[in-house]
Amino acid sequence: MSANIQEYFQTLSDSTGAIMKSTLIDENIPKLSKCFILKTDIDAWCEVLRDRKESEIFRTAAEEYEYSILSLIHGYYRNAYKGLRLTIELTLQGVYLSANELHLREWLCNKTDTNWAQLKNDDTGVFSKRFVSTFFIGLEEKCKHYNVLAEALYRECSECVHGNMPKEIVIPKGLTYSKETLEMWVTKSQSSSLLVNFALAMRYLNDLSPSQISSLREVLNENLGHIELIRNKIIH
Repeated sequence: MSANIQEYFQTLSDSTGAIMKSTLIDENIPKLSKCFILKTDIDAWCEVLRDRKESEIFRTAAEEYEYSILSLIHGYYRNAYKGLRLTIELTLQGVYLSANELHLREWLCNKTDTNWAQLKNDDTGVFSKRFVSTFFIGLEEKCKHYNVLAEALYRECSECVHGNMPKEIVIPKGLTYSKETLEMWVTKSQSSSLLVNFALAMRYLNDLSPSQISSLREVLNENLGHIELIRNKIIH
């Protein structure tokens, strides 16, 4: 039995090693490198927000994103999408709970669970006009766009969570390399990067000191420099 187990896992290791080799070809490296920046982006936000209780949630989000990329390069595509969904969910949960310390403490103590419907609620959720205007006046016009983006990403990634056959996400049968699946994940990862950074900037940018904003300038400019209000905040 011991020898059979060793052989079985060695076969899996050989398979994932071959997939990783196929994944890390020259044409894929720039895409993967750009995707990995989201991990460093969240790390940068965690450093700036290190004194806030919800920063622990963001640290977990960064870890889950890293696991998602590791799953991707080894061919565990379903898990890669699960990790991407959890990254989005945790980030928005941290932002949402930052506005209510009682609920934040209850969540951190496992007394309450994440409620996605609550996070995306049009009236009280993270991208509701009420929430956005409270923390960054002027960004309300972006509410609908980012709420729709969050819902689309969450719904599509969720296809890989429940075990049924995905409709939008391409998942190959068996442990094998899929360029199509890789590129689809990369696209959704890049959209997630915009979503995550917008949510964090909307919530915290007006509370940060000039030195803290300076430490995030590259992150903000790369992801959100196209938004005039945020670009002006970076400059000043």
